[in-house]
Amino acid sequence: MREFYAEADRVLAPGGLLAAWCYAGITITPEIDAEIAGLYGPTLGAFWPPERILVEEGYRGIEFPYPEIVLPHFEILQPLTLPGLAGYLNSWSATERYKAAHPGADPVLPVIERIAVLWGPPETLRPARWPLAVRAGHRPG
Repeated sequence: MREFYAEADRVLAPGGLLAAWCYAGITITPEIDAEIAGLYGPTLGAFWPPERILVEEGYRGIEFPYPEIVLPHFEILQPLTLPGLAGYLNSWSATERYKAAHPGADPVLPVIERIAVLWGPPETLRPARWPLAVRAGHRPG
């Protein structure tokens, strides 16, 4: 991180803003969220890289070089269909690692089958939200 912050100091003008953001969990409905949580943790937990904890903590475990500013809540809002949700869950790096370790196994399919009962018609659009964790601060000077 020292190298990154040194570069931020080099390129940011005094008063310039450094912002780091990430998102972790998706929320749709409590019932659907519970199914996704079961995939994320119990099924795929061992397949996430150790650095994933940084995202789960919203980068709070990383030293930040500038005085931080208080920001409002931000989130990504994207309507998804059930196939869209399946595509998203299949895009996770842990899903890919699971599949590589278990050839022919699909950890997402049983979750999607259980969610389908809650979802309704697969092409129904449901609002999906990803709360953003943002750390931001102005370079002094």
